[in-house]
Amino acid sequence: MASDKTASIARDISTVCRCKAVKYKTIRAAIEQGADTLEKIREKTRANTGCGKSCTEKIISMIAEHKR
Repeated sequence: MASDKTASIARDISTVCRCKAVKYKTIRAAIEQGADTLEKIREKTRANTGCGKSCTEKIISMIAEHKR
C-alpha cells in the first residue's frame, strides 16, 4: 500500500521535539534500544530538554505504544 508507506515515511521525518529538532524516528529508535522512560529518552536524544516541553505527551505516548 503506497499510501501506508508514504504515511509511515512522513511520520518518521516529522519533528516531535521542536526545541531540539528531534525527529520521530530518532525517538522511536531510542525506545527500541531500551529507552523506556522520559528521562532515558532525554539522555539518548536530548528531546524534551528545551524550553517548551511541548513534546512531553507525545513522547510518553510513544513509550506507552511501544510497551503494548
